[in-house]
Amino acid sequence: MSRKTFWLLITVIAVACIVLPAVSSAYNALNSDNKDKGQSVENKDIQEKITEKEKTEEKTGEKNASQDVIPAEPEEKSDQEQDVEQKYTVQNGDNLWLIANRFNTTVEAIMYVNNLSSEILIPGQELLIPKPGTTVPSTTENRSTAPSRSQSDTVKYVVQDGDSLWSIALKFQTSVEAIKELNGLTSDLIRPGMTLRVSGKSSSPSQQQQASSNSRPASQPKKENSTKTKQNENKVNPPQPKANILETAKQFLGVPYKYGGSSPSGFDCSGFVQYVYGLHGIKLPRVAADQAKAGTKVDTPAVGDLVFFAENGSVVHVGIYAGNNTFIHANRKQGVIFTSLNQQWYKERYIGAYRY
Repeated sequence: MSRKTFWLLITVIAVACIVLPAVSSAYNALNSDNKDKGQSVENKDIQEKITEKEKTEEKTGEKNASQDVIPAEPEEKSDQEQDVEQKYTVQNGDNLWLIANRFNTTVEAIMYVNNLSSEILIPGQELLIPKPGTTVPSTTENRSTAPSRSQSDTVKYVVQDGDSLWSIALKFQTSVEAIKELNGLTSDLIRPGMTLRVSGKSSSPSQQQQASSNSRPASQPKKENSTKTKQNENKVNPPQPKANILETAKQFLGVPYKYGGSSPSGFDCSGFVQYVYGLHGIKLPRVAADQAKAGTKVDTPAVGDLVFFAENGSVVHVGIYAGNNTFIHANRKQGVIFTSLNQQWYKERYIGAYRY
């Protein structure tokens, strides 16, 4: 190889070593710029999508928030409607206890807003129903402003076993509300031995004698008149009918039947008559069969007498005679109702009436 060719080859190699790295570096730089531009464009698109999504969510959130607020108005409106007093017309079979439970209020509140002095209702009577939560003013305030019921006008009475506010009110010709007001009572619960202040007149001597004769044994007759006394005992008339018992029984029309029940929350047949009679101070046995044994049988029932029904020689049902051949009783399916003695089931099982 000639010297000229050798130096030419060396020159080419040198040039190649200088040019090729420069070209490669320029290419890489250009490629990097294009990639960065592509990424920036892509990042920009992603950011725009995120921004649009956030705006959409904000709009949706505002819409949902507005939708959440709208139902609150009718709810508040319905609450206001429930807090408004309303009128109710008494239906046949209604009593204050049933109406109070139906409208989520109390008997005392209904009596207070309607200025009722007793719990007796008449079908067609219009009542103002208080809103739930209505409270009755304290009886102590009313008592302090009632000069007619001073200490000098009252007498003290010691509660006896079997007494109730109803029976005490009847005895002194006053009302349950008046007794509760005088003594600051907030419920009808009383216990034997409690001393109550009572205003009004006590029952007549003849009534007291009749009541005491039912609770005290007869005095021992003289030996020489024993035969004559026994003859007179056979001629003694049965106790007088007690028509006011029916008025008490009517107050519980519609109370549901409850096996073993003996309170206004639910009655069975014997529990019903025992409770009603107890309000008049007359203690009856708990079971219908025993109640029949405790009474005096009468040929013709009067209002307030008990009527009994039996199957296979055993007493199975009892009710209170209401006149016109009907009676009021606790029926298994319908609760406290009036029923005719002519209905087949009762007509076939009727065994008679008893007085107490």
